[in-house]
Amino acid sequence: MEELVFEFLKERNFIKGEDVIAYNEVNIDGTDVVIKGNKLGLIQLADYLVQIAISDTDNHHIHLDGDNFFDNANCEIIIAKQLL
Repeated sequence: MEELVFEFLKERNFIKGEDVIAYNEVNIDGTDVVIKGNKLGLIQLADYLVQIAISDTDNHHIHLDGDNFFDNANCEIIIAKQLL
């Protein structure tokens, strides 16, 4: 994944040297899906969203879960691009 958001924010000094560990979690709580993360974790999520958004491929998608993205998860998030 290309880190477009990360690089943009780093160039503008919004990311400092102490920002080194990304953390994310997702949990279903009743009817709510709660996504939490620290600064780098949320920026990493933003980078995934941007990559899907700028894709020219219909149904380009990613699966984010406890095995490949979230540090703590009780569900999987699928983000998909739909060309209209």
